[in-house]
Amino acid sequence: MRILDKHWRTGAHSYALALHPRSLELLEPLGLVPALLEQGLRVDRVVFWDGGERRAEISLAALGGSYPFALVVAQSVLEGELESRLADAKVRVQWNHRSRR
Repeated sequence: MRILDKHWRTGAHSYALALHPRSLELLEPLGLVPALLEQGLRVDRVVFWDGGERRAEISLAALGGSYPFALVVAQSVLEGELESRLADAKVRVQWNHRSRR
């Protein structure tokens, strides 16, 4: 099996990436969550400030489920973990290729 990708490689920049609870649930069967939790920053609540005054707070625990939080990881970390799983499954990524339909 192989994957064709029109880009010449994975993202060259490391952008912040917030994984929502449902995304973590989808990544769980792939065995990716433990490594992502180890490398990411768990966000349990979001607080809104206006100048020096605290205006509101949202607790993500109210979301429930297996992962009642957001997880912030670098895009390069997520891509690296995904590529590692593909390599383990003997799936080759062919960069700089396009499908010829």
